[in-house]
Amino acid sequence: MTPKKAIIGWGIGSLGIALLYNTTNLLLLRFLVDYVGIAAGLAATLIALSKIYDTVTDPFMGVITDRTKSRFGRRRPWLFVGAILCSVALPLLFLGPQLTGVWLVVWVLFGLFWYATAYTVFSVPYMAMPAEMSDEPHMRSVIFAWRVKAIAIGQFVAGAGGPALIVYFGGGQEGHFSMAIVLGAFIFITMMASFYLTSGARALPATTVEHSDFRTQVRTLIQDKNLLWLLSAKMMHLIAVAFASAATAFFTLRVLEVPDTYLALIFGAATIAILIATPLLTMLSKRIGKQNTYSLSVAIYILTSLSWYFAEPGLPAPVFVIIGFSLGVGGAGMMLMAQSLLADVMADDRARNGYSREGVYAGFYTTIEKLSYAFGIVLVGGLLQWFGYVQGGGVDVVQPEAALKAIRFSVSIAPAAFAFIAAVMMTRVRPADSSSAKPVAAKP
Repeated sequence: MTPKKAIIGWGIGSLGIALLYNTTNLLLLRFLVDYVGIAAGLAATLIALSKIYDTVTDPFMGVITDRTKSRFGRRRPWLFVGAILCSVALPLLFLGPQLTGVWLVVWVLFGLFWYATAYTVFSVPYMAMPAEMSDEPHMRSVIFAWRVKAIAIGQFVAGAGGPALIVYFGGGQEGHFSMAIVLGAFIFITMMASFYLTSGARALPATTVEHSDFRTQVRTLIQDKNLLWLLSAKMMHLIAVAFASAATAFFTLRVLEVPDTYLALIFGAATIAILIATPLLTMLSKRIGKQNTYSLSVAIYILTSLSWYFAEPGLPAPVFVIIGFSLGVGGAGMMLMAQSLLADVMADDRARNGYSREGVYAGFYTTIEKLSYAFGIVLVGGLLQWFGYVQGGGVDVVQPEAALKAIRFSVSIAPAAFAFIAAVMMTRVRPADSSSAKPVAAKP
């Protein structure tokens, strides 16, 4: 039986992850374009380069964490190191130094690569832990339910607290930097709390070098059809999220003509929805299956995303709340079921092959997260630049109608389309129920 303290402690780690992830996804592109003065296409490309860099670091981090031997286990030492690195990442990204030309690009890339490395060091071992913490598929859903709740809170703090802090500190580059310092401290506290509270979590022994050869692991992954379909579905899902995340701050300000405080209505409602829906979705998945629950959640997400397409200036505040709540329900189901299925796929591999290599699986899973966001952010930035979005000048610059249409498309139609593809792919993920299979001891 997994200790409740360890389950809650593991979930708390997602507070920091979600805060770091959502703050950058929501505000960074607009910050670089509107306040630092980098063209939208170039800013998106720089962000994408850091994600492509992660395609190398994530799988190798998986191998490293599988091999790690320490008195804290093989995963938890990296949570400690990652907490320190991640707390510095946000201030680096939102510093906005008084540089121009090549040196500005170099500084932005440095901050982005620091962020990518820090995120990898924490998130890869972190995502490998649930498959070790329990052998029972439904219990893994319960474990991930705590993660989803923590993500909801982190998303709210990023989506509502981030803009509020920017306003409180006077806006502009200084307001963004001060916001990043405050949230960076919060990231450090939550990630360190996860490190300490998971001390009682079950952990498996380290994998030997013989069984962790990188090329061998890649061949193994290619042969695991469940993982390939799961990664493909996750990629489509996260491209949808990347479109919506990057475009929402532009959409509310430029298209709906409301201040950033309205983001609090959206993310506040989404947070409440996730907290309410997550335990219900967990119970529902036990009755109708994880794939069916995922499909239902996608349907809610698609319909809600498409509603943004018809939104116009003057939209009443309660509508923002309703849309945010509905997006929260759909997003919670998609996120919870995908992550729970990942742990099932890891356990299925361990049961079939006898090797404990959750870190490698988690490494490739997080690689897909980064690649998906890279692709999505490049598309959003490219669309904005292609249709004439004017960078620099803050909120006072009047944008062309074509750019506003590109923003509307990016926040509605594009996310809906990619989410639909994800639902189709997820139907092909069918890991065996490891709780009914004969236990197989993990090979060292």
